[in-house]
Amino acid sequence: INVKDHKGMFLPDRDTFFQSRGDYEIRDYNFAMQHVKQRRVAIDVGAHCGYWSKRFCDHFDTVVAFEPVTEHHECLVANTNHANNITIHNVCVGANTDPVYMQVATHNSGMSKVSNTPTDAHTACVTLDNALSELEHCDIIKIDVEGWEAQVLLGARKVIAKHKPIIFLEIWDRERATTPVPGILTDMGYVLIGQIDENYIFKFWPDNSIEKHNE
Repeated sequence: INVKDHKGMFLPDRDTFFQSRGDYEIRDYNFAMQHVKQRRVAIDVGAHCGYWSKRFCDHFDTVVAFEPVTEHHECLVANTNHANNITIHNVCVGANTDPVYMQVATHNSGMSKVSNTPTDAHTACVTLDNALSELEHCDIIKIDVEGWEAQVLLGARKVIAKHKPIIFLEIWDRERATTPVPGILTDMGYVLIGQIDENYIFKFWPDNSIEKHNE
């Protein structure tokens, strides 16, 4: 496995998209953090090489990260090796524990995603409900999984119901009309409170009323 250091961020050797993007999604991160009232535990699903996890380590007591692609996992470990408050899992997160295949992108490694057909990249899968069952707190869940968001949420119903974290996730524009994600979150009592490009931030609101939230 080949990884290399690009100005303080370890990246897969063949990646050209993320080179010199050490501040990748910093605007999105800062926007999300405005809505996180307590900074005890942050969950990073689809952690990639660790842009969000690295920041979480500086701002939260505890960080739990999930990244299924071996090459990205190695970068994630290298990019957070300064921190002693992160636990990293080299697995996929989904609605059940059935193993999955990954379609690994090279030049833009952030486009890697779960594959519908067999590939050379095979990985175990966990649900957040099982993986995080012992957590006493959960203040934010960031999900960037290239179209797999609904599966992550369906396997996290108990965790979300218990902790009611801020949920920050990506929804592709081309899937916005068909994705079940907003409906799943609405059923959980969440409202959409902000958007930056294809990234959305949802917050638990007891009466599920955005009008109430804006008062």
